[in-house]
Amino acid sequence: MTEQIRKTLKDSPKARWTALFLVSFGCFSGYLFSEILSPLKNDH
Repeated sequence: MTEQIRKTLKDSPKARWTALFLVSFGCFSGYLFSEILSPLKNDH
């Protein structure tokens, strides 16, 4: 099963770009989420 996944990502540029986009979007979303909620943090 893992060999099939590795082969798919290795051979398909579309799959690589999709994986890159999903990981980048997840990181960027987490960053924005923390930036938006940081002013709401209670320091007391």
